[in-house]
Amino acid sequence: MKDSETPTTDLSVSLYDTIEDCCVDIHWLTEAECAAASGSTSVTYSLKYFVNWRLQKCVFDNGEYGSPAKNDDLFDSDDQCCAKIWWVDEDECVYEAEETVAL
Repeated sequence: MKDSETPTTDLSVSLYDTIEDCCVDIHWLTEAECAAASGSTSVTYSLKYFVNWRLQKCVFDNGEYGSPAKNDDLFDSDDQCCAKIWWVDEDECVYEAEETVAL
């Protein structure tokens, strides 16, 4: 939260100069996920693949398909990612933009 917009009444909370500095302390989210949830317009995407376990598909983390990757298992190629979900057919493994399922 930006203190200048939503001032805290608890004077014991930590204050940070940037969203990135604040996100370091939110260890259960990736920095990109934290920044996106905090309303940052300068979210950095990994440009790697990750498994969306709900869909059981590999998604390219570039911002085109919603939020940034929600896990730390990022892969340089779709082949590496698809190996994690070996039970899904290779030609069905990667999420395509035409699919209308929400991520």
